[in-house]
Order: sequence, then C-alpha cells, then structure tokens
Amino acid sequence: MMNLHNIEIYEVHSEFCRAIANPKRLRILNEIGDAKITVGELANLLNLSVSNISQHLKILKNYEILKSEKIGHRVYYSITDIRIVEICQSMRQVISDLYEKRMDIFTLDKTE
Repeated sequence: MMNLHNIEIYEVHSEFCRAIANPKRLRILNEIGDAKITVGELANLLNLSVSNISQHLKILKNYEILKSEKIGHRVYYSITDIRIVEICQSMRQVISDLYEKRMDIFTLDKTE
C-alpha cells in the first residue's frame, strides 16, 4: 500500500530528474564534480556564455543540487551531495554499455 509520503517522494524524484534532464546541466555537474568553481570558469570550460551558465546554475541551485559560497569577490558553486555526480556517471556508463551492445548487434547483422 502506498502512503502519502511515498507519493510525495515520487513527485520530488520526478522534479529532480527534470532539473538535471538537460545536456548542458549534466555537463555542468560533470565539470564541477567534487570541486568549487565560478561561473566564468564553467563558461570557459564548456565554451558557453556566462549568462547561459548562470541560467542553468540557477535551476540547479533552486532544486538544491548546487550550493554557492562567496569567497572574496567571487561566488563558487559546488554540488550539495557528491552522490549526484556518481549517479550521473553510473547512468552514462549504463547508456554507454547499452549503446555498445546495440552496435555489436548491428555489426553482427551486417556480417550475416
């Protein structure tokens, strides 16, 4: 039997997934990893504008996936829980493995 808490956790889970379901945000999370990084540094690493990066950071921060810390005149962003990065890496590995298997099947089909 499903209680209200279970229903709410699925809603939150769904919203969390929507927040990271963007290639640029996934790249941002990957680049940040376990570091602290500024908007400008991310813009340079990802070859995106500062304003574009800022928009994505705001979404990730609103969902408490990222946190910010002002040090001197700079604002540094970091991931609230390193398991988020690990989950994303695991998902990419699963996708890569599935893709590799699919390519093996296509290659086998061509040789028959």
